[in-house]
Amino acid sequence: MKRQGTLAFVIATALFATTSLANSQDALDLCHSAELEGEDVALAIFERGITLARAAIEEQQNDPVAHFALFCNLAKRARQRGFSLRMVGDLRRMKKALDRSLKLKPNYADAVAAKGALLYYMPRFIGGDVKEGERLIRAALALDPSNPTRLVLVDLLTYREAFTEARDEARTSRKMIESTHRQSRKRAGADAILNHMCQRRPTSPEEEAVLAELCSVAEVQTAGPLPQGENA
Repeated sequence: MKRQGTLAFVIATALFATTSLANSQDALDLCHSAELEGEDVALAIFERGITLARAAIEEQQNDPVAHFALFCNLAKRARQRGFSLRMVGDLRRMKKALDRSLKLKPNYADAVAAKGALLYYMPRFIGGDVKEGERLIRAALALDPSNPTRLVLVDLLTYREAFTEARDEARTSRKMIESTHRQSRKRAGADAILNHMCQRRPTSPEEEAVLAELCSVAEVQTAGPLPQGENA
């Protein structure tokens, strides 16, 4: 069930926050809280998250969380709107914010994971790189084994038809999801990825078996499709 009432309150209080309260964690929390909301509600949250992240960067330019929060809200707003030519400008801003975050904190697991996922899902002609994406995703999981980007690794392994490892990672992911509190940030991130993966129609029995390991724990809701692979 969507928690629109709760999130409406979050947005309302955020809208009246002063600049001194607009910190990087506020912006990042908004990005995560919007994960499974309806389109209009989510877009409003992402817009506010972008505003808060930029305010946080103005106050403290060397805060890696502020730059990551800007990336997070820009990226999810772009995904919610749908991929189009106007995304090119957003993509440049997203990459700049993410690269700045990683420069300030190279071992920031969420940022490493996001860079890996971005390289995997981004088409090759605008810089996508499945091999480097996989390397970064595995590096992020070495830093934080419970990071929800393990689900992206499942998707990537399925894309390159490494089905045995994909099913193993899917089982690990399912156990982590089942043991994670439903209201936590990591569960919200995992549910959002699952929501997109489990709406996809399998193209082979092997892919269907991988998805079957995961989708029993997914609360699938209406959302746009998530591209698969660099040539999607």
